[in-house]
Amino acid sequence: MIDAVNELIDELSQTPETLKQRLADRNDIEPQTAENWGPIEIVAHMATTEQVQRNRMHAMLTQHVPYLKDWDPIDAAREKDYSSMDMKTVLAEFVDQRGDTLVLLVNLALKDWDRTGMSDTLGEVSLEDLAGELIDNDQKYLAQLNELLS
Repeated sequence: MIDAVNELIDELSQTPETLKQRLADRNDIEPQTAENWGPIEIVAHMATTEQVQRNRMHAMLTQHVPYLKDWDPIDAAREKDYSSMDMKTVLAEFVDQRGDTLVLLVNLALKDWDRTGMSDTLGEVSLEDLAGELIDNDQKYLAQLNELLS
């Protein structure tokens, strides 16, 4: 299991640098809308997702099989007003959020990776599953960004 955990942490560590290389010097990216996302909204969503998942992880570490409430990404985009943000701000927010998640994960005991919570959509999930979901999201959103920016 330790190899799997190290692999998850390594993969999660790579995304901030990948995003910085792809987006940091882009001054031509304009915000879109809460319903029709461009690069700014995608990265803002990644930062929000990071925070939501880390909050779920905290709940799993402090409660016995907590309920992991679903959330609506479009509502979050409207509430946080992604479309009023700029790339530099959302990129910095994602990097900070991912850094906080990595600090949490690298300090876990091996047994903590098996802690679980109950999700409406996924059923019972482990902390390791949530880390894997972050990686899946990274891959999906990096592909979308590459498509939008090519």
